[in-house]
Amino acid sequence: MIATLDDALNYANLVKIEGNDHVQIDLNLVSKPMIIHVKNQQHVLLEKEKEVLGFYLSDHPIVQIKQKINQPITSIALIKDQQTHTCCVMIDKIKSIKTKRGDSMAFVTLSDDTSSMDGILWPNLYNIVKDDLEKGLIVLVKGKFDPKQTFLITSLEKIEISEGK
Repeated sequence: MIATLDDALNYANLVKIEGNDHVQIDLNLVSKPMIIHVKNQQHVLLEKEKEVLGFYLSDHPIVQIKQKINQPITSIALIKDQQTHTCCVMIDKIKSIKTKRGDSMAFVTLSDDTSSMDGILWPNLYNIVKDDLEKGLIVLVKGKFDPKQTFLITSLEKIEISEGK
C-alpha cells in the first residue's frame, strides 16, 4: 500500500472538483491508479523500527541467524568473565583511527538481541577485515573482555545471509 501512496494521493487530487462552497468527486475524470503489491521485506521493516523507535520492536536481526549457526554462541548480556567467547553480533558503529605508530585500527559498537558492547579491532586484524566492515554487517566475533569492559576482538568472520532467510 505504501508503494502506491503517492499515486493514490495524486488520483484523489485529480478527481476532486472544487466549487465556491463545496467539493465534488468525479471518478470518471481519470482512470484509477494501479495498485502495486510489494512483499514485506523483514530486514527493511527491522531497519525502519530501529530508525523510528531507537530499538527493535519485533525481533533483532540476529535472532534468526543465531538459530542457524552450528557452534556455541554466547549472548553479550551473559558475558561476565574474562574468558574467550564467540558471539554473533551486528556492527552498529565503526570508528577508524591511527595508532601512534601510524597503523590503522578501529573501535566498533556491536549488538545482539540481548545487549550491546564496545570492541577493539587491533591493527593486525583490522588490516585483514577493513574492506568488508560496514554498519549493519552481521559477524561472528571471538575475543574477551579486558578489565575496562571493552571486548578485545581476536577474530572476526563475516556471515553470509541469503535473501530467502
